[in-house]
Amino acid sequence: MKIKYFLISAVLALTLFSGCSSEDEGTNSTNGTAENPNKALYEETDFSLSIPTSWEVINKNSFTSNVPANTIVGFRNNIKNEKFTANLNITQTNLTEEISSEDFAKSSMAKTKNSLVDFVEINKDTAKVNSPDGEIEAYLVEMEGKKSVNEPIVHFKQLHIVNGDKAYTITAAYLKEEDESVINMLDEMVSSFTLK
Repeated sequence: MKIKYFLISAVLALTLFSGCSSEDEGTNSTNGTAENPNKALYEETDFSLSIPTSWEVINKNSFTSNVPANTIVGFRNNIKNEKFTANLNITQTNLTEEISSEDFAKSSMAKTKNSLVDFVEINKDTAKVNSPDGEIEAYLVEMEGKKSVNEPIVHFKQLHIVNGDKAYTITAAYLKEEDESVINMLDEMVSSFTLK
């Protein structure tokens, strides 16, 4: 089933971007805006979001082989951490059956729970995402866990959106003790995600 494959891939994408290539060929971002020169608008065919201009953009052609094929793009903090570097990634899949954003998120969480050590669900709630047809329902989930016993606890915020036959998962990942300014940047990135 296509959804199961996507969910397994999304779980793998949760922790992979701290080790991705640092190339940023062919980015789709506009550097700086009149309102804030430290922010850029990143655009793809189906979506856009606001990103910090100092962060690395990691495009599909720069992914290492361990990044799931349904990952569209990743963004990584320019301030590297030897344990784990804060990042955000976006995955997308084509759906073969109708499913709500909430059901999609719950199914994804069930897979994630089995793939992380010391998994803890922190919060889950509905959200809204802008689209050309107005706001659509999305589902926001917060959790923590470790990829393996010897690795640090990573905090995840995932926004799940189903729009027609496409599902998007926007995943922000950072260390539990991350600087508050980085957490705020990630929150702004997630909340700025807009469908076209």
